[in-house]
Amino acid sequence: MKALDQKVNIVPVLAKADSLTPKEICNMKAKILTEIDKFKIKIFQVQECDPENEDLFKQQTVEIKRSIPFAVIGSNTVAERNGRRVRARVYPWGIVEVENPSQSDFVHLRNMSIRKDMQDLIHTVQPTICCMRTIV
Repeated sequence: MKALDQKVNIVPVLAKADSLTPKEICNMKAKILTEIDKFKIKIFQVQECDPENEDLFKQQTVEIKRSIPFAVIGSNTVAERNGRRVRARVYPWGIVEVENPSQSDFVHLRNMSIRKDMQDLIHTVQPTICCMRTIV
């Protein structure tokens, strides 16, 4: 990551968060942030809000910053939950919803990358084509 941080925006993501307990997620997030700081890896910084922005936008920014690194759940399965269809992982003991903020940071990651900071993500990188693999 250190070799890439000058060329691409690094957004730390903890994948398959449904395989960890909430305490393990907190511990992993703290460890990831410690390692990023220790090795002086430059990650994408969420931009501050203008003072004129509405409170909802300011609250979203705070939640996004608090969620880094993002603990996400992915699924290509659609399940029925309380009369609505949701993308989720279905287990014998229950359903884990991809877009449920109490179960995954996916919504915060999506809001940052597509809705709030897309232009900043585009404009703050060197014009480079890069392919990355998941490092486990």
